Amino acid sequence: GISGPTVIPGQYLSVPENVWASVNYVPAGWISGAGAVGYENRPGEAVNYSGYINTGINLQSQMYNKATSCYIRIPFSYTSSDINSLKLNLRYDDGCVVYLNGIEVYRDNVDGVVLNWNSQADLPRDDSISIAITQVDISQNIDLLRNGNNVLAIQGLNDAAGSSDMLISASLVAGVQDPGQVSALAEEYAGPVTLNISKEINTRIFDGLEWSPLTKASFSVGPVSESLRITELMYHSELNGVEFLEIRNIGASAVNLNKVSFIKGISHIFGDLWLEPDQFIVLTQDSIAFAGRYPALPADCIVLQWDSGLLNNAGEEIVFCDASGEVIQAFEYNDWYDLTDGGGFTMNMPDPAQADLSLWSQKESWAVSTYAGGSPGELDEALTGNSIVINEVMSNPTEGMPDWVELKNNTSMPINIGGWYLSDSNSDLLKYQIEQGTVVPASGYLVLYDEMSFGSSLGLSKFGENLTLSSAVNGVLTGYQVSEDFDAAPEGVSYGRYQKSDGSFNFVLLLEATPGRANSVPGISPLVISEIMYNPAGDADAEYIELKNISAASLQLRFEDPLTAEILPWRIIDEDGVIAVLPTNVTLLRGQKFLLIKDISAYVQEYGSLSPYVKYMEWSSGKLSNSGEKIELQIPGELDSDMRTYIRADRVN
Repeated sequence: GISGPTVIPGQYLSVPENVWASVNYVPAGWISGAGAVGYENRPGEAVNYSGYINTGINLQSQMYNKATSCYIRIPFSYTSSDINSLKLNLRYDDGCVVYLNGIEVYRDNVDGVVLNWNSQADLPRDDSISIAITQVDISQNIDLLRNGNNVLAIQGLNDAAGSSDMLISASLVAGVQDPGQVSALAEEYAGPVTLNISKEINTRIFDGLEWSPLTKASFSVGPVSESLRITELMYHSELNGVEFLEIRNIGASAVNLNKVSFIKGISHIFGDLWLEPDQFIVLTQDSIAFAGRYPALPADCIVLQWDSGLLNNAGEEIVFCDASGEVIQAFEYNDWYDLTDGGGFTMNMPDPAQADLSLWSQKESWAVSTYAGGSPGELDEALTGNSIVINEVMSNPTEGMPDWVELKNNTSMPINIGGWYLSDSNSDLLKYQIEQGTVVPASGYLVLYDEMSFGSSLGLSKFGENLTLSSAVNGVLTGYQVSEDFDAAPEGVSYGRYQKSDGSFNFVLLLEATPGRANSVPGISPLVISEIMYNPAGDADAEYIELKNISAASLQLRFEDPLTAEILPWRIIDEDGVIAVLPTNVTLLRGQKFLLIKDISAYVQEYGSLSPYVKYMEWSSGKLSNSGEKIELQIPGELDSDMRTYIRADRVN
């Protein structure tokens, strides 16, 4: 009975400790029957438990998506006889703890000393392993047997309530065995043993009187680590249940996947399965949902449902190992691309044969799939993120000259971009379709001029905007997309990609326009930011920014609008807005510097009096961030709808 004022849900679903496993416990309301216990949700799979469950006890309605444990009692009678051998034969998925008359005699895939009614297995167990009989010698527990009534009790455990199947089947075999007699399932060692597939080997040694304890060791057979590579990920599907992970055999010979396992990201242990060269195997979250989404896969593609887990939409580490536990691949992916982060596309590894396995953890090594849904079970000739780039843009040409966009092919193969789209609108990526048959030569350039190509479809703004190149087939966008932002440009000056010393690229104003050839170096402002004090040791208001004239001539800090003759000042901005507007009456000689100071009195207190030869000003507002920010020096540009544009002259992060 339940007593007391408070009842915690689930607290009394089972009796305390292991009383339920004892001989004298009388079950009330338990399901009774004979045969195997469990359930099978996927009877159509190559390996399934239907043959065992159909003649046994089906617990699908009681366990699926509800519970991870079940208690099983097998009563039997025993009459004392002179036996010296007691074997336990088991089939189980995923874990079990076995009791003989209330005393634990065996457990597997379950950590911890104390089990609860809702405990679960540590890891999933492969179906092909689970249906094979595991024989355990419990002869040391013969003294637990008693004349008359006995009970073999088992707590069967699944790794998750949502697991698609479960199986527990058990029997006891008692008898008389000579000290030197071996199990019928054992093979005597008579010399080197040849393994054709990866296996776990169990051994005992008989010294003439007794057997040694059981020793277990796993052996990986064949070039498994050299041959298996993850080639595609659907980690954030727009449809429930159709996440998948694709593996390809990149080796020259078939490999056996027995006991290959995923231990991070998802959980799965493979059974006795061969993968031929260039053959794919796809692991999916839900094989039924997957089959509905991908009804026509290549005939040789193997599709399996992984044991448990989900791929993290924000990215995570994936680790899979060979039978001996050695890591085959360990890498971390992230939600690098919008199209793969719930957009319906997959991440694809175009070159899985590359030797450097650290490349799997880098965005640039992955490509967005050519088509929505990806290409499970087959090759995808997807382009990586920098195969074709927007390399240079002329948005404010000199009078009488056209706007133009330059594309660059960074690969060693020609790329056909016919049917692709170029757009200056994020809300309409289909503004201009590139003519069919257009090819960018290997390591070459293609220049699209407005008068001959995109015409009025784009109309690049000299005041700056975003430009996007998208791959497409038959008018439908596919998985490759690159874009560049550019700001207002002076007349006749282009923006282009410039590679920095750390390998990354900036899209900056260039020293000269270079359509159809390699970009020039960036244009260098005559006035640059040469020093920043953003966190003084003493008074915080002693901040300053130093500017320097690096040109060979004198420089006036002013700009005269050629249309209005208006005299306009240069300015300094940070991420919060304008810090200072420079005076228009200052001229800096070659190499001369100019100081912008937060507070003159604080500066003098911190660094001493200013020389009469130093040109300076106190800035108007704002404060430099002690944790870092971007500071930009800007020169006035043209008017855009009565609003003055500004052009970046220099920027410091």
